[in-house]
Amino acid sequence: MRLIHRLSAATVKTYPPCFIHIGDGRCTGCSTCANSCYKTAIEIKLNEEGFYRPTLLEGRCDHCMLCLKSCPVLVASGLRDVNGKPAGTFQIYAAWSTDQEVHYSSSSGGIFSELARFVIDNSGYVCGCEWGDGLRPRHTIIRKWTDVPKLRGSKYIPSYIGNDLFRNIIALAMTGKTILFCGTPCQVAGLAQLASPEARKNLILVDLICHGVPSLTSFWLYLDWKFGGKAFLTHFSFRNKEISVQTICARTKNGLKYLNTCGQDPWFRAAMVYHLFLQRSCYKCCFGSSLRYGDISLGDFWGIPAQWHNPRGDSLVIANTKKGQGILQNLILTKRIHAQSSDLETASRKIGRLKGVAYPVPANRNLSFWLLKRGWSFCWFHYLCYYPISFRKRLAGYLYRRVIRIVHILRLNQRQSRYL
Repeated sequence: MRLIHRLSAATVKTYPPCFIHIGDGRCTGCSTCANSCYKTAIEIKLNEEGFYRPTLLEGRCDHCMLCLKSCPVLVASGLRDVNGKPAGTFQIYAAWSTDQEVHYSSSSGGIFSELARFVIDNSGYVCGCEWGDGLRPRHTIIRKWTDVPKLRGSKYIPSYIGNDLFRNIIALAMTGKTILFCGTPCQVAGLAQLASPEARKNLILVDLICHGVPSLTSFWLYLDWKFGGKAFLTHFSFRNKEISVQTICARTKNGLKYLNTCGQDPWFRAAMVYHLFLQRSCYKCCFGSSLRYGDISLGDFWGIPAQWHNPRGDSLVIANTKKGQGILQNLILTKRIHAQSSDLETASRKIGRLKGVAYPVPANRNLSFWLLKRGWSFCWFHYLCYYPISFRKRLAGYLYRRVIRIVHILRLNQRQSRYL
């Protein structure tokens, strides 16, 4: 309360206590605070940068501080006692689904779909991320196998949790229903904080090995620039497998089809390679390590040993708890998935998030968001922010190759001169 009294009246009226305490730079937009508020005084809205942030509905907050106590950022930062501390790594696998259709239509190995099938076959529910109206990702609850395809595929932008999704999940768990929740590590940590020990028994938490969450506004401006707007698209996928396992695919209403590898797409490179559009809390993620809140962690197995590699895509699967290990063992024994045991050293070789690696904040980030906030065309960003970085990297690569070639020629000439 002392902290709140020191702030301006306008700030206190606009934001909940948890947001005031951690600040915008550490907020992950996980929506735990809104779901913890029994007064429904907190509403989650998209801010001008394209990230979800909590706002306070005037006159409803009674300063009970439940939002402060449930904030996963404060827990992960060690400022408060952890309600069920993160589990240590239990078992690591390289894995993929034995169902070829599921494997091909998934981002990597199709393990999420097999976990969903396991839960649904046992009369449970699944909560995952789907494309909502206007290409706005949102979390939704399903209970039919025929609905699983809409939850497949990576969505590299913020997902809307809303003000009551976590409460609905916990309510289902309290009735004895099994429910699987899949989300980013901060979302999973938030749900784990809110769930009572009794509800936790019926929850299966699956966290993604997250690279960071880029701005939703930047993505929409990119669609305006590339396709004339999201209204002209009938389909969009970040992880189609027509060219490679990392292929962006879009279809327009007039029948045109766009295919490009993620590495060549300007938005993907700017957001996920150069980190220009990430929210500030993602640069030094307090959930990015080998200590996880989920029962199971899923991601792409970059750097997988060649003898294990499947050209259709490989999943990195980490069982963090005995519950998670039991489910994976069931899928292995029933031959729903193929799994090869691995270790943390191999798994983290090219996945820095498992080692707690922080990203440096790009020098052009402020300029990028200055353009985004004012609604400038993605074209301006492309040439003012992205292209200079891309050009410098290409130039550095070109000069490096030229130097190597010159050194190689000089050494070759020296060897030849010895025999003259």
